[in-house]
Amino acid sequence: VLALLIPFLSLPAAAAEHAVEALVGAMLGPTPVIEDARSLTDGIGGRPVGSEANRAAVDWAETTLRAAGVRVWRESFEVPDLWLPGAVEVRLSGDLAFAPHAVAKPFSVAVDDRAAPVVDGGFGTQEDFARLGDAARGAWVLIETPVLDDTVGLAGLFREYDEAPGIESRGAAAGVAGMIFMSSRPKNLLFRHNASMGAKNRLPLIVMEREPAMRILRMLRAGGTVTADVTIRTRTGGAFQAENVIAEIPGSEHPDEVVLVGAHLDSHDLGTGALDNGANVAMLIDLLRQIKRLELTPRRTIRIALFNAEEAGLYGSWGYVRTHRDALDRHRLAASIDIGTGAIS
Repeated sequence: VLALLIPFLSLPAAAAEHAVEALVGAMLGPTPVIEDARSLTDGIGGRPVGSEANRAAVDWAETTLRAAGVRVWRESFEVPDLWLPGAVEVRLSGDLAFAPHAVAKPFSVAVDDRAAPVVDGGFGTQEDFARLGDAARGAWVLIETPVLDDTVGLAGLFREYDEAPGIESRGAAAGVAGMIFMSSRPKNLLFRHNASMGAKNRLPLIVMEREPAMRILRMLRAGGTVTADVTIRTRTGGAFQAENVIAEIPGSEHPDEVVLVGAHLDSHDLGTGALDNGANVAMLIDLLRQIKRLELTPRRTIRIALFNAEEAGLYGSWGYVRTHRDALDRHRLAASIDIGTGAIS
């Protein structure tokens, strides 16, 4: 991020080199950045858009930026559909009788005590559904997933994104009672990915802990039978307003030209939203704080955007584009920083 912004500082070459050293030193030194990240993640926690925690995060971001001495404001935009998670209960019977943990995919439909046989959906390919044939209709189809760990990295994550729409559409076409995705995360970690159809989804979709899901598959593949009785609670609604938090340091020579760097303020609720994306929210706040403290003057306006509703479908960044449509030609650089650790991708 510093490499992006340093060329826009209004300084001769020698002074600019000194400014780079000062800014890097300031940000690597004792700053409030860790406390900011702790307040957002430990203090507020997961913050799906539309929740009270999300609104608290917007308040927190505005207050923290104002305390840093920079110009800050909110920009409202519309999110077309509300979906917030509730409890998920899965009770197994037949040759297995236990209650594995599971969570709903965002935009899963809610169901009450939907009991149906569990069938082995393999990896959810066309061949897998052809093998199931009529057995998929009215059943909970369990989808196996490759493990996602450091050996596969982001390629594995984006493979999940790419494959999910086909799997879900094949399940809908087969008339399934619902779909159970084995968690790709090891050690019984759960996660959320949006239903591929978003608010248009009409299927119950859950993610189950990896080890219990593997146990179910082993039983099915050994010829056993398993029934799942599933309850999914959700809170849904129509369009509502959310807010981005915007802050900037005006440029001295070209104040109408903008260098924009963003991170997203919202997160899913299974953790504290530290890596995705609280760490970068705290970093961008501290970046403006240190530029202001060191009295460095940008030639162009340096602006940060703490986008909201990214996880719901990138609605906050789209809202920014719509709000600033008449000024987009004067944006000289735009970057969004996501995922909190590791090398830049």
